[in-house]
Amino acid sequence: TIGDKNLDTASLNQTTLPQQSETAIPQAVTPVLTSASIPVQVTLQTEENNKPAFHRGELGIRYMPTFSVLRFTNSAGDEVKGELVIGNGFGALLAINSKHAGLQVEAIYSATAQKFKDNGREHKVNFNYINVPLLFILNTDKSKLFNINLAIGPQLGINVGTTINTTGTANEVNGGTTTEPVVSARKSDFGFAYGAGLEFALNPSHTIHFGLGFRGVYGLIDIRDNSKTIATDQYFILARTNMQNYAGYVGLSVLF
Repeated sequence: TIGDKNLDTASLNQTTLPQQSETAIPQAVTPVLTSASIPVQVTLQTEENNKPAFHRGELGIRYMPTFSVLRFTNSAGDEVKGELVIGNGFGALLAINSKHAGLQVEAIYSATAQKFKDNGREHKVNFNYINVPLLFILNTDKSKLFNINLAIGPQLGINVGTTINTTGTANEVNGGTTTEPVVSARKSDFGFAYGAGLEFALNPSHTIHFGLGFRGVYGLIDIRDNSKTIATDQYFILARTNMQNYAGYVGLSVLF
């Protein structure tokens, strides 16, 4: 019937048409996170932080080929120069350092000699000293891979033995008499040590150093000792002289 058709049409309209709300409700949007939007914390390390830790203490050993400059007196009383003879030195050091300065004490055994000829014979004079320098050190930068240093300070020398070896046959003078040389030196010496050197760090932490350089010593005291009594056929071989030593060195040290 016509009434039934109208009822069916109304029911169809009610079921097929969506209901519209008067007020739109906003939907929550979930953000999509990508690797580009995630903040990354980066720790920047400065060059200073990358450097190895600096160690102030230092302990080392050295080998020091050495020669001395001295003046002698011959049998006629004339002053003569000796020939250089390379001797050997061995030392140890203990230091307290900053990057650019330091205080260093050393103990060095030094065996040096000089030769000269007189009246047909050759004399070799041997000096054995234990030297103890106290040095002020200036560094370009002790913490670097490569360092240049300068050193200066007082040195105490202890004479532990002085001998003379004579070879050859003397020419007869003064009616056939032959005079014998006598070497007599003071038991101690005092002077100033000075020098320069290069250092190379051998490991990444810069705690093992190889060093080489030059060391000089100028004595402030006349080392001869002519106070002892000698026979009439003897003479003192040392002229008035100050000890002058020159040495190269190579060595290893450990920073701690």
